[in-house]
Amino acid sequence: MPLPVYEATPEEQDLFESVMALPDKYREAVLLYYYQELTLEEAAQVLKMSRSTLHHRLQKARQLLKVSLEGSEMEWART
Repeated sequence: MPLPVYEATPEEQDLFESVMALPDKYREAVLLYYYQELTLEEAAQVLKMSRSTLHHRLQKARQLLKVSLEGSEMEWART
């Protein structure tokens, strides 16, 4: 029996595209923590950095994503 295929909503697709456009150091942190669902400790270990450094990178990544996604919303409003 084949597994069901998950289809992302347009918002989820926009988010993923924005994540993939992040600079490497932020993208890696987001992918490990949010998409691979590692704990801060586990992700920090994989990335060979302190938990505090990872926490700061995730904060910065969220800020960058917010700006990116707000820009996307403005584009949608113009069309």
